[in-house]
Amino acid sequence: MNYVEVNKYFNGLKPFVPVAVMPGELLFDLDTVRVLAGKLRDSQDKTPCVHITGTNGKGSVAAFLASVLESAGYKTGTFSSPYLENRTEQIQINGTDISEEDFAEVTGDVIEQAKTLSAEASEFEITTVAAFEYFSRQKCDIAVIEVGMGGEYDATNIIKSPLLAVFTTISLEHSQVLGDSLEAIAKVKSGIIKKKTDVVAMDNSDEVLKLLSEKCGYSGGGFTKASVPENIKCGLSGTEFDCIFEGETEHFSLSSPGFYQPFNAGAAITAAEILKGKGFDISPENVREGLLKVKRPARFEVLSENPVFIADGSHNKGAIDAIVHSLKEMFPGKKYIFITGVLRDKDYGEMLEPLMELGKKFFTVTPHNPRALPGEKLAYLLLGRGADADACESVKDAVEKAFATAGKDDVIVALGSLYYMGELRKMF
Repeated sequence: MNYVEVNKYFNGLKPFVPVAVMPGELLFDLDTVRVLAGKLRDSQDKTPCVHITGTNGKGSVAAFLASVLESAGYKTGTFSSPYLENRTEQIQINGTDISEEDFAEVTGDVIEQAKTLSAEASEFEITTVAAFEYFSRQKCDIAVIEVGMGGEYDATNIIKSPLLAVFTTISLEHSQVLGDSLEAIAKVKSGIIKKKTDVVAMDNSDEVLKLLSEKCGYSGGGFTKASVPENIKCGLSGTEFDCIFEGETEHFSLSSPGFYQPFNAGAAITAAEILKGKGFDISPENVREGLLKVKRPARFEVLSENPVFIADGSHNKGAIDAIVHSLKEMFPGKKYIFITGVLRDKDYGEMLEPLMELGKKFFTVTPHNPRALPGEKLAYLLLGRGADADACESVKDAVEKAFATAGKDDVIVALGSLYYMGELRKMF
């Protein structure tokens, strides 16, 4: 199969919609992806893996850790989702996307095996198996794997024995599927902890940390809280902070702004320290170099400075709270022009509430996803809450109207869903 044929096959699959009898009691399992992986030599067990889950920040933690490992000289694979513009973004080695030719070759091999199954494999299941197979074929030293959704029943959880499991912040998300409490959601996510799996956990509620620590103890692994950054200084060009690595306070810099990113970097720093204890040769300089190289698209990404235009794929309450904190710290007293589009299965009412006091104008869009909430309905909701909101015909229309409305000292922020960020970024 070529790349066009692979895309055509994926576009023809039925949308994968996880179902729950009641929150937390899922009606799907790993049977299909396990059988599919078995037909590809169980490649997930050929490369040592770090498995990362959580509600927010897992993609950034994965990118930071993978870059640190690359800087230390290790051939490092990364699997993440969703993609912004091209499916090839999901599979990387040493920070470089898989080529369209290689993607078509390895994914085509998996698709041919998927066609022999009694049940239809989803796009995510096929891509997950393809990533593991590609990392094996390329003889990667290690792979950093980001969970798609949840943990226990996520397709990536066919990994038999990860080197390390990392938990980012956990908050309410996909409540109709994963559970309607933090503890219920954390329980599903803790399913990535296997026998003797060491765990790194970012700061979370006491109940979440207790659950993860107990699950880790039952499995026989070690439990470590992620290092917390201090002395954070954030500007449009990047962020500086101090953090502990091997008992010493080190100074680090990030190329990305956003007060939340040093906390994600802290988790990656702690994970790197634990991997060093497992035989990986990682120095403080490797950590510094690796963190600085990372640039996260659509994560507090500055696309323009006059006026300032920030793109952030914040798509749940925890992520919105984080970006609001960053905005208040970086631009105290400002009002903002927001571009926003959301999915209808999100708790978008609660999610957008923190923006009400900050927004002087809202332009709403409809993300390119079958689950998208029409921009007109979102504008109606915002108008009902007293906001000044206009629905736009397209992302291009929203961006043009935002620039036409903004003065040179205004700040424009696009957020709400990653599913329109690819189209938005192309405009810059």
